[in-house]
Amino acid sequence: MSKEEIIGTYRKNQKGFGFVKIEDQEDEIYISRENSKNALNGDTVAIKIIAEKEGDKKQEGKIVKIVRHEKDTVVGTFQKSRNFAFVVPDDKNFGTDIFISKANWGKARDKKKVLVQILKYPEKGKNAEGKVIEVLGGINEAGVDMLSLIKQYELPYKFPDEVVAEAKAYGDKIDPSDLPRRRDLRNDIIFTIDGEDAKDLDDAIHVEKLENGNYKLDVHIADVSHYVREKTELDKEAYLRGTSIYMLGRVIPMLPRELSNGICSLNAGEDRYTLSCSMEITPKAKIVSSDIYKGVICVTERMCYTDVQKILDRSDETVLKRYEKYISYFDLMAELANILKAKRKENGYLNLEIPESKIILDENGVAIDVKKYETYFANEIINDVKGSDIAVDIHASNIFLREMPQVRISEETADALVPLARLLNVDFVWIYPAATVLQSTFACSMNSVGTRCLVVEMGVGMRLTPAYGEQLTEGILNLMRSEGMWDGKTHCTHTPLISRDEVAFVNAGAAGIFMAQARHGSSVKKGQLLGIIADPLTGNINERVTAPADGLLFTLREYPVVYPGSLLARIVTGGSRE
Repeated sequence: MSKEEIIGTYRKNQKGFGFVKIEDQEDEIYISRENSKNALNGDTVAIKIIAEKEGDKKQEGKIVKIVRHEKDTVVGTFQKSRNFAFVVPDDKNFGTDIFISKANWGKARDKKKVLVQILKYPEKGKNAEGKVIEVLGGINEAGVDMLSLIKQYELPYKFPDEVVAEAKAYGDKIDPSDLPRRRDLRNDIIFTIDGEDAKDLDDAIHVEKLENGNYKLDVHIADVSHYVREKTELDKEAYLRGTSIYMLGRVIPMLPRELSNGICSLNAGEDRYTLSCSMEITPKAKIVSSDIYKGVICVTERMCYTDVQKILDRSDETVLKRYEKYISYFDLMAELANILKAKRKENGYLNLEIPESKIILDENGVAIDVKKYETYFANEIINDVKGSDIAVDIHASNIFLREMPQVRISEETADALVPLARLLNVDFVWIYPAATVLQSTFACSMNSVGTRCLVVEMGVGMRLTPAYGEQLTEGILNLMRSEGMWDGKTHCTHTPLISRDEVAFVNAGAAGIFMAQARHGSSVKKGQLLGIIADPLTGNINERVTAPADGLLFTLREYPVVYPGSLLARIVTGGSRE
């Protein structure tokens, strides 16, 4: 490399020009489109300075060599022509659409989100070339946007087998050999207080009033370091991840759930190792003594914020009766909390607390509103069901779509759940990455705490379909019989088609009234008319909707009013009944 050349990272603008960031240099160097040498966003490049900084004008450079391409895979939207296709990257600054020859389409279909491997980087006058290596789902399919982000930024979606094995080896019970080196607090009244949907309970408290009038406050933090030890596979993986990543409806954890939701979670009624701090606090909020130590605790009750508030407000007789013997403890917590809050206020603290919110999604999983978080009785269902052998979460689709009886399973739980799904007398088992098994759902919550949970979709929302109900009832009895819960006879007649996301989505290209021309649940051929979209005022046909592939029409639009992008149908195009 010439002494005049400088190495930096290229940041490309979608308009064609860009900037190079040099390490330890505050100002970036401007690169015009003509001097970019077809470099892509994020590439490491060698540049030469062609114009010095003058007034407000930045230094200008010219890329003379691409040292290293940052990306070898790209997430984007597949756009098909007759014999070739292009993928339009989600990253608008990437710099080029990617040409895909027909031989490299794989299972991609028009308007699908895909992951592309770059085979040739762009040259002057030519696009990059690539190969589809994974189909992520339809552009309007719920959860696909999250999966796209995971793939685009190469987030560590799954844990290596050796990391999971190391986590599982600890089991769900503490090793008593460490007990002599810890302070035993298992007889104390200790509470965790979290949101209703929290899974990893990592802190707990104990409060008592001392004879001298002071307060004793114990704060317990899960002792993760006892399990994630230096230079182990768990330690290496945690180092690479750095933190848990929280997305809409999904968490990519730093540690395997076997640890974070298991032995490292301060679950009620389970002995757990902690790092603890005991403090003696006066009624004037002065800490007169403190002690930090390793402990072992057994949480008395897993509490949620709303129930604690109801206890303090004396607003719910059911909750008050349930926690009657602990009311004095929560009153004492509130008393100490007010003392500490008053002291912080006296010291001039700034309260930046923001009310919790939840994001409202439409039928296609698109965010349409943000509302203040409300608590419903359903938040307590998980605790009631936890400990069951199997849960079947039955849905009647929505008012927009008619669904054949089907089970939906995420890839993560397929091995455990597919054998059970085969017993449910449904028509179809759909295994896919962005399942209705997101982190915020009942099914995911159940599976994460060890209760096998199957999600069933069938029929139309707000309507009863007796035949579907009878079909599934036989399936549930059959499942119960296989688990030894039922000894009667069953009459199952359906062997499900098992498909790993071999599904074609059909979306409206025009607005109007959709009138189905194909029968729901029938086999259709590529090019077959599925329905028409008509103008409600003129009666003119705005679009003739045809099947994009051969297969089983398991989803069909029921609600007639549609707009561009509205889901009209889904067709399973492959699979096996074995």
